[in-house]
Amino acid sequence: MKRFQFTLHGILKVRHLEEDRRRADVAKAHSFMLAREADRDRLLIQIRDAETLALGTGRLDLQQLDASLRYAKALRVKLATLGGIIERARQHLMMCQQRLQGARLETKRLEVAQDQQKLRWSDEARRDEFREADDRNGRRPEF
Repeated sequence: MKRFQFTLHGILKVRHLEEDRRRADVAKAHSFMLAREADRDRLLIQIRDAETLALGTGRLDLQQLDASLRYAKALRVKLATLGGIIERARQHLMMCQQRLQGARLETKRLEVAQDQQKLRWSDEARRDEFREADDRNGRRPEF
């Protein structure tokens, strides 16, 4: 009996590898974005602590107050920079997700083509078997 051989098997395999690579890119971008968001959360806590330390001592020490406020201001500048990094990471993540979706569509198209080709092959194989059986029995059907 003949075996089914998909003519685009090599391309399908490459598409699966491409989809896996795109999936890894999405995971890496997501991980990077989550790490930067965790950095942002830590900075917010540091800013809150610096402002609390500056105002919550009970005594008014101008040098300590000034140092704490400058530290909080520097942390806010760092936070603004980190906000830009997070936004670019979010855009990169969305781009990676779109590429993954495109790779999935390409893979799906090839898988559908493979299924269609397999159906045609099985229909042809079934017809060949019927013809052989009819030839053995001495009659020939009209297809």
